Amino acid sequence: MSKNKAQTPTKLSFILYENETAPKYFEISKRYLQALIFGLPLVSLISIAVVISVLLYFKNLKTNAQNREPKIIESLRKENQKLKKQKEKYISQNKNLQTKLLTNDTFSLNSLALFKQISGQMDQTDQTDLVVESPTLVKKGEQKVALNFNLANLTKNKEKISGYIFVLLKEQGTLRYYPSNSIPEDKMQIHFNKGEYFATSRFRPVEASFFHGKATEKLTFKIIVFSNTGDLILKKTISKKLQN
Repeated sequence: MSKNKAQTPTKLSFILYENETAPKYFEISKRYLQALIFGLPLVSLISIAVVISVLLYFKNLKTNAQNREPKIIESLRKENQKLKKQKEKYISQNKNLQTKLLTNDTFSLNSLALFKQISGQMDQTDQTDLVVESPTLVKKGEQKVALNFNLANLTKNKEKISGYIFVLLKEQGTLRYYPSNSIPEDKMQIHFNKGEYFATSRFRPVEASFFHGKATEKLTFKIIVFSNTGDLILKKTISKKLQN
């Protein structure tokens, strides 16, 4: 006994009547019709989604660029203000130095006779914003010691302070000084700008090394700091015991 299997139609037929003309017969593939019905809207939706995504992407790029622009401008403005302040500071220092060189008045630094005085030189240690922090004395080898300390800047706005550092050590009638090349061979005095240069907004570590003989365990040092225009801005005496 045979069974007839029902076949799924693969084509659709259409008869078109137009006015009084003879009817027209059309056949269309069912798959093609399904592609038209479902495929075109799907392609349209995908295209719309792609276009929207592209528009959103470029909009985000524009928004990010606009958000970054004020930050860049503000950063450049701050940098410009900083450079302007530095310029004003250097101009002021230059005028101050010129005034000192032109004036005939002299300032006597009795306790610093070792240093060559310049016209208009001032003692500003009573209004300094520099302090010596964490001084330690260590032995380095058989004939060398080092005084280590931090030169701290205490200005409220952390304005940069610059100048020259000297450290003196008096031991058994001998005066030693740091930097060791501070006094030129043909001179007998130290110029203020022959010290170790520094410029700091926070703190500056210093290691002053000295040769020493059969020294006692306790040594006395004097830390002297000049501004870069020659004014005395720090004078500090420290006595420390040797640490091995």
